[in-house]
Amino acid sequence: MLFMWLGKLLLTTFLFFSVSAISNAEINIALLESYPWSFQGKDGEIKGIYPDLLKKVQTNINTNINFLNEVKLEIHLHPMARIQHDMSTNSYTDLTIMSFKPKRKLIMRPLEKIYRTPFILLSRAKDPIHTIEELAGKRLAVLQGGSGCPCLEGSSNPKKIYVNDHKHSLKMLLTNRSDAVAGPAIRLLGNVSALGFKDKIAVPVIYEWREVWLWANNSYLHEEGPVVMGAGKLRDIDAFLFEFKKLIMSGAIREIAALYLTGEQLEYVYDE
Repeated sequence: MLFMWLGKLLLTTFLFFSVSAISNAEINIALLESYPWSFQGKDGEIKGIYPDLLKKVQTNINTNINFLNEVKLEIHLHPMARIQHDMSTNSYTDLTIMSFKPKRKLIMRPLEKIYRTPFILLSRAKDPIHTIEELAGKRLAVLQGGSGCPCLEGSSNPKKIYVNDHKHSLKMLLTNRSDAVAGPAIRLLGNVSALGFKDKIAVPVIYEWREVWLWANNSYLHEEGPVVMGAGKLRDIDAFLFEFKKLIMSGAIREIAALYLTGEQLEYVYDE
């Protein structure tokens, strides 16, 4: 392991001092469509917090590293199943951004934590829920296919109502068709503001924290064996990761997120 990381360090050093390194020129990145993180604008361009961050990395690579040809990022929006397939089979997609789950390490390689954010419970201001335990026997609206948490099972044992979007779940809450709503803080609070429900919602209850990571496909790094990815692509990814880490350490994720999120939402983006 020590020798592997020493080798990667030497490779990164080489990138900065060589004037003849030739890039593969293209890194393919697949993102989930989720406003405001990554979405397609009316003009057809892929926009959002993640694309802005990635494009900044691309600019820094081409400014700071002496490749003879520019590194280009090809950013695509794909469903989860497509991304997981490509990442596990090393086909087409090189990088993605998504939340950390141990089982995902079986099909892709975690490279760098970007930020962490909480998942919350929302209830009515006039009938607030203060703890997970108070969910026992109550109706809880959750997103169909959304990420569940074991903490919402067991002793709390709420009656789950599955919905297709968060706005619908909030409308159910305020028309007494549910007692609480569960989901990501940033998404839920954005919808609360958009619907004008802020004064009608109780103080959020945090029930889980999630980390969001940059991931590489399964060929990028094998701890027990050789790297499978071609040398040119490996060099590009190493260069990308080097500049990506510098941006994350500089607080770039919050700076970019501030262009898309409200002040209240931004409070739930932790980049430490």
